[in-house]
Amino acid sequence: MKNGTEFNQIVPTLSNSYNEIIKNMVDIYGYAHVVLNKDNVPTRVLTLRSGDGTIDCGSRFKYIQPEVELSYPALVQAVNDAINREAETSGKQFVTDSRNVSIAAEKLEFDELVAECSKIYKAVPLEKQEHYKPRFTDIIEKYLGRGKTLNQIQRSQTEQLLLIVTDLRELLTKDGIIINESQGE
Repeated sequence: MKNGTEFNQIVPTLSNSYNEIIKNMVDIYGYAHVVLNKDNVPTRVLTLRSGDGTIDCGSRFKYIQPEVELSYPALVQAVNDAINREAETSGKQFVTDSRNVSIAAEKLEFDELVAECSKIYKAVPLEKQEHYKPRFTDIIEKYLGRGKTLNQIQRSQTEQLLLIVTDLRELLTKDGIIINESQGE
């Protein structure tokens, strides 16, 4: 009921709890449908704001058009227009034509990471090795797959090895185990 009058509302078929989570994660949620234009020709549109509340949709962009043609270029244009209008209204510049300069990614060295693994393993005291073995296995299998070991890792998996080293270091550091630089030698 809206103002005492019954009406139908178009809503996602998700349960309310999931729908609320998704609404809080996305910038735009809309409803794609067909309408007749002024010449009675069917046209596909995307409703982004419902003025009368009959369609559950919305956007984080304050000034986005209520409805746009259902096409990628039209949606991009609507978002750009909304951002520009927000910038004009607030006096803040959100988008610039200048390039962000990113810092060059550190080159990953496979052999250095293997040596780091060795240091990590040697840092675990003998009396705690049985305690850490299943935890280490869980971390390794998380990145390499069930049943895989570090002995099977390939150079092409350098990024996964970095993630493994990071998680292993974090585990030991959290438990107060110090990894010395000389332990791997």
